[in-house]
Amino acid sequence: MQKRSSKTNTPSSEVGYPNLFPNHVEVHYGRLAFGGDPQLVMFGAQNPDDKKWEASGSGFPVLHKGVVSIVTAGHVAAELEGKSVVLKGPEGSVFLEKQQCRILYNEDVDLALITIPSTQLKTLFSVCICIELDYELRDVADSGISSLYQVYGFPLSKNKFSNTVGWTLEGFRISLGRKAKVPLRSKLLDLEIPLLAFHIDLKEMVDDQLEKFDRLGALKGLSGGPVFRHDTASGAGRIAGVFLEWHSVERTAVVLPAAAIRAAFEAWG
Repeated sequence: MQKRSSKTNTPSSEVGYPNLFPNHVEVHYGRLAFGGDPQLVMFGAQNPDDKKWEASGSGFPVLHKGVVSIVTAGHVAAELEGKSVVLKGPEGSVFLEKQQCRILYNEDVDLALITIPSTQLKTLFSVCICIELDYELRDVADSGISSLYQVYGFPLSKNKFSNTVGWTLEGFRISLGRKAKVPLRSKLLDLEIPLLAFHIDLKEMVDDQLEKFDRLGALKGLSGGPVFRHDTASGAGRIAGVFLEWHSVERTAVVLPAAAIRAAFEAWG
């Protein structure tokens, strides 16, 4: 995996800031029960011109070699450049202090890894629950045959960012349908990494929180959210990849597989 477009800050452990390792937060690791809610974060950014805050995308925690990082889409991280950023989790919110964290992203691969001090992880999650990566997955059958694929995140149409005390996130679980081809207009079409793609039809959803009368445009804001593969026999779910693109004309979702997330951890350090 090439790193030519990645951006990085100096890791905090090298400059005297709080240690990045999760020594201030209890971390659990395993699989997600079917119907369960994974831990997610929403990115909120302040427009430097009008000072308004707006939701910018979704993310989720991943444990790798003792360090918890927030995974999101590369274009989500790129859009945060030069802005004040807040991460909002199920338990609280934290400001993303660029000098106290490490941000690595590659816009070509459209992946970002953000590592923050463990004290901030504790604020976001209280107890951090990281779900296993299904990194051996290379291809998919139609969703619902041997597995059910679902994306989790924060549609912008359902989450207007607010700093008001008491404001809570409204996450959604949305089923992905049959296997599809990556649309020809996808920005990721030329990647050597095998991508996953799914057709989405509101009439064919299973156990969804997005209503059938909602428009598919409501999927905007799910970028960076985790896609789970639930085994239809056991119901146990692992992370199959990260949601990157939604193509409304083709009704197709494009997903970067978990193997690419693992490769990024190994290559970027």
